Amino acid sequence: LSQNKYLMVVSIQAAANIVLNIMLIPFIGLVGAAVTTVVSEFLGCSLYYREFSKIAQVSFHNYIPKPLVASIAMALFLIWGLKWIHLNIFWLIVGGASVYSVFFYLIRGITKEEIKLFRGIILEKID
Repeated sequence: LSQNKYLMVVSIQAAANIVLNIMLIPFIGLVGAAVTTVVSEFLGCSLYYREFSKIAQVSFHNYIPKPLVASIAMALFLIWGLKWIHLNIFWLIVGGASVYSVFFYLIRGITKEEIKLFRGIILEKID
């Protein structure tokens, strides 16, 4: 990606973020800020994908369903934790990450070999 294209995408993303924050935060507070972040990141990813597609053809469609399912499971846990049992932020983070990881593993989004590789990289950096 050329610097001009990168600057264009970042500028569009920043402008969308500012406009959506101005529109949503006064009405729905932190949820508006969260929604704005998700929308502007999705917009940025879409624009980067469009520009990158002009250089190389990579099919990301095969990589979307499994993380999406794990994300939906995590979102349901977070909503449940917030609305019905009123978990504090620490337990929401720990629980959300755990639910995502377990679902991602169960639907074979990650293999045992990848987990071992990841663990080896982390342990190597600690030493």
